[in-house]
Amino acid sequence: MVDYEAVLIKSKVRINGVFLKEGERVGKIDTETGEELFDDVEDERTFSAEEVEREITSPDSNRKIIEEVAKHAYAHEAQTDRFPKILIFAVNDIPHASHADQLVRICREVFNQGDDFVQKITGNPNVESETQDSRSDEPIVGRTIIGGAEIPIQRFASMPPNIHATGDIESMSLLAGQSVGLIDEIRPAAEILRETINGAERLIRELSAKVHENGQT
Repeated sequence: MVDYEAVLIKSKVRINGVFLKEGERVGKIDTETGEELFDDVEDERTFSAEEVEREITSPDSNRKIIEEVAKHAYAHEAQTDRFPKILIFAVNDIPHASHADQLVRICREVFNQGDDFVQKITGNPNVESETQDSRSDEPIVGRTIIGGAEIPIQRFASMPPNIHATGDIESMSLLAGQSVGLIDEIRPAAEILRETINGAERLIRELSAKVHENGQT
């Protein structure tokens, strides 16, 4: 684990959802062709927070959230002389209506430090990405859920499995730090746990005996 600072950003759209009034003009994107058509809302309609970016998008809300993220990022840089690494999870990366592409575009506009400053790492093997860390012909070995969206995991992908991961876990990337050099044998987890408990009980008995020897209670 690395150090991190939690920053709470409240968004009415992400909490309350989106309410469209009768007659309000909205754009609809054809996911097959990418063509955007404009239409007027016939009846009032409410989209819950869970439906935002799945059934409807709110670019203005996304921009305001990223602008707020940028404020904290630049404040962190001014304080530590180091710009923080930021991971932003998108709901989807589907053709012509990609939430991931929308976030990349907004981030590049807000941070304004060149296209290379913001990169998309996709878990979709059918979407090309400069930073995609696994070849497109590698098999899918499992699936996981990130940010509420289910994504496939390819063999040799650098993303480690989380608590939602299913499939062939041993074929996924497993994190190993410097402590891996201290491992000189492979033992059953139950045996290690039992040894740890026995060692703790022994230390408690030894400490308790010393306390009694010193006449303390």
